[in-house]
Amino acid sequence: MVALTGGSRAKDWHPTTRVEALPDFPSLLKRDGIDAVLIATPHHLHAGQVIAAAKQGKHILVEKPMATCVADCEP
Repeated sequence: MVALTGGSRAKDWHPTTRVEALPDFPSLLKRDGIDAVLIATPHHLHAGQVIAAAKQGKHILVEKPMATCVADCEP
């Protein structure tokens, strides 16, 4: 893991590790060296984040569910 974002404790990782804490998900997708993302956010955010990561060509591991209906999974 080279970077993370989100959550109330994300900023606390940086001082004790070499993991970079980024301000938001779009900045994570733009960071050099990010080949894959693990999405473990609240369920209602999954589909938008998965679609954004896919558009950037990232490999994606997402907690289930991606969305509550198929239509929300389409860009």
